[in-house]
Amino acid sequence: MIINTALLIYQLTCKSCRSGNSNEEIIGGDKDAGGCLIAAGYSWCEIKQKCLRTWEEKCELTPSPTPNFVKTGNLVATAINGKTDEGWSLLYEEPGKPALKVSLIFSNESMCDQGSGNQPCLILSSLSIGERIKVEGIQAEGVNQVLVIQMTRVK
Repeated sequence: MIINTALLIYQLTCKSCRSGNSNEEIIGGDKDAGGCLIAAGYSWCEIKQKCLRTWEEKCELTPSPTPNFVKTGNLVATAINGKTDEGWSLLYEEPGKPALKVSLIFSNESMCDQGSGNQPCLILSSLSIGERIKVEGIQAEGVNQVLVIQMTRVK
């Protein structure tokens, strides 16, 4: 009973407790120069421009794979399950062959330049059917799909 009364008196008289403004440092709230919470194991990665835990993700750039598919052609809509707005393909030519078509697969790392510099392809919605583009990507042998690394509008 005496302890409860003492606690009540402390809470009623403590200004910093009532206002929530305490000059006391919060334990475990330290942040590094990048604003990352040190106690949670985060540190700032300058290369990736984000906080990360180095045992979960390395603070280094992932080398870009070397493209084995580099072609210029026209962008066409891909029909999947009867729906024409489901994806994109590249219609291109090679000497001595009829027109060839390959499906384009976009990832978070796919970059597109439509005249205003590189941007992630997944956020672009201004692609147009018939647009002339150069595609650099990776095509597995025997597969009619290309993982786009870089796509550039050709004038």
